Amino acid sequence: MAPASLYVTDSYYVSALGGTGRANHAWVVIDGPKLPEAVKPALEAQFEQANLSVTSIKTVSDERSFVDFHFNIMVVPLGLAAVMLALVGGLGLMGTMSTNVLERQRRSA
Repeated sequence: MAPASLYVTDSYYVSALGGTGRANHAWVVIDGPKLPEAVKPALEAQFEQANLSVTSIKTVSDERSFVDFHFNIMVVPLGLAAVMLALVGGLGLMGTMSTNVLERQRRSA
């Protein structure tokens, strides 16, 4: 699930991309009561006005929901497996207990 990666030297990276001084990430901290979803369009417009190309703008809540979704892909099936295991174990225990009770009743009668 990880993206493809390529490791190169700094000199090759500079020659391949045609220069240095490019940023991969920028973190923006919002002060005040504004919601991050409301700031995204304004931030994108400011970057376009400054003639900076932006690949994507993500909020922390977007990233959290992405991680939660992928985490739930594992948690839900494992939870269902645990419930099924408890049901099968309970049925086995009930069968053993009922057999034990029937044998004791037969001996005492």
